[in-house]
Amino acid sequence: ITPLAGHPTTGPPPKGALRRKREFTPDDKKDTTYWEKRKKNNEAARRSRERKRFNDFAIESQVATLQEENLRLRWEVLELRARFSLADLEYLDQDGGLQPF
Repeated sequence: ITPLAGHPTTGPPPKGALRRKREFTPDDKKDTTYWEKRKKNNEAARRSRERKRFNDFAIESQVATLQEENLRLRWEVLELRARFSLADLEYLDQDGGLQPF
């Protein structure tokens, strides 16, 4: 995004800022073509919402799987530290990572 003169750039505009104002079609203009377009748009919107729901479910499932794996790996690290007494070694920092040489 390039800043306009006198307007600081603070990020993308709010979501609703780019939407056009809704124009209502008078009843006398609602012919067969209008209703076909409405039906097509309604079906496209339904498919889009279904696709979003599916994607959201997939992401939630992946998050749950990764959280379980993370917990398992944390336990594994704790067990290995206890097994090899790594917590007392000088070359580990407080977070358990290796210090640079």
